[in-house]
Amino acid sequence: MKNSGEDIRYENLRNMILELAIGNFAHRFQPEGYQDHIEKLGLMLNLLAEELSGFFIHPGSFGLKELADPYVFMMDSELKISGVNRRFTDLLKYSRSDLIGNPITDFMTEQTIDYLTDHLKAHSKTQQTFSPIRLLISFISNYGNIMECWGYCHLLQSANGMYYFFRGLPIIEKNDPIDPSKNIDQNSDITDASSFRTLQFQADILRVRKVHQYILLNLHQSLPPIPVMARQFNLNEFKLKKGFKELYNTTIFKFHLERRLEMAKVMIKNTPASLKIVAKKYGFRNYSHFSKVFKTKHGKKPSYYKKKRN
Repeated sequence: MKNSGEDIRYENLRNMILELAIGNFAHRFQPEGYQDHIEKLGLMLNLLAEELSGFFIHPGSFGLKELADPYVFMMDSELKISGVNRRFTDLLKYSRSDLIGNPITDFMTEQTIDYLTDHLKAHSKTQQTFSPIRLLISFISNYGNIMECWGYCHLLQSANGMYYFFRGLPIIEKNDPIDPSKNIDQNSDITDASSFRTLQFQADILRVRKVHQYILLNLHQSLPPIPVMARQFNLNEFKLKKGFKELYNTTIFKFHLERRLEMAKVMIKNTPASLKIVAKKYGFRNYSHFSKVFKTKHGKKPSYYKKKRN
């Protein structure tokens, strides 16, 4: 018979699963330091939520296997475009001859280039062609618009090496891309203006999620100031701070600190590393500061968990 404490922990697991089911990927199971199957399952659900949140943009995006009228392009191992469909040329407003033979990176934002090359490099090393890579890509159209898109990349082996086959859709479907050379008449067509605002809103959500991913990749060091991050991800400071708080129910720096402390706790409990090494690994300026904020977060000093492990 389970005691009341265990009942509560099972209920927390159940709530975590329900939150995932309704699409709340910001919810987290709160570890309590137990070395049992409940704790392990909770941590696995946290990892799953993190993975899903990185790819989730709006209901029905990733998860669609049969895409209606997707853009399609293929490129070789040097990232040069070797094939496109009509949908892709319409999306970017370039002719087929403008695209074929040129690097796909000529038509992407700098952030997307780094993101894409890192993902392709990681997956190409494994030579796993059976599992498509889920990607978020920002293309630059011939008009200069940034077209936020999502899709799947399939790795294909051939006698001539590796090829990459992409298929996907824009985040917001529009009949006609916005031409920045034309001004929107606020009085003539309110539907077009509304669509433009919707596109901007979706693009802002995507940028805030990219900030979230950036934070998770930089748990080992301090974050740059808000104005610097805002410029880096093409957001103003208000949208960055407000958007992050609305999506993740916390502030940027609090989220960064708490994730560092969570990872530090995992490292202390599961590795023989010294406490000073753990503090240094997660970017704390000294052990005294690390110990203080760790106790505030977890209720006990790092040395408590270290002794418990030993």
